Amino acid sequence: MGGRRPILAALALVMVLGVAMYVRLWSIDYTISSVDAELRRVFDLANKEAMDESAEWRYKYDQQIKQSLKKVEDDAGLNKRLGMLQKGCEGFRLSHRDDRVSLNNLDHSVIHSCSNSEAKRSDIEQNNV
Repeated sequence: MGGRRPILAALALVMVLGVAMYVRLWSIDYTISSVDAELRRVFDLANKEAMDESAEWRYKYDQQIKQSLKKVEDDAGLNKRLGMLQKGCEGFRLSHRDDRVSLNNLDHSVIHSCSNSEAKRSDIEQNNV
């Protein structure tokens, strides 16, 4: 029995040291796990903020694209209307070309009649003097 007591004491000491080591490793792991959990929470928060900002920029980009397309469509509509007006003006010019010639003749006749009336007026004035 004298030899069993030191063996039991050594075994008890080894068990106490084993439990102490286990507790120490568990506390280190718990600390790392809690730091990991905190880092994970911070990372998730940063990730959500980045996704929100990305969505906001995407929304702004989409709005600018819509505005650009609307301007292009408006410009296309204006160009189409301008083309229609130009065609209408060409048609008007072609259909009234003969009228323009007659207007030019009318202008010459008006100028001629005006100059004749001025000549008559100057003759009348000379006769009255």
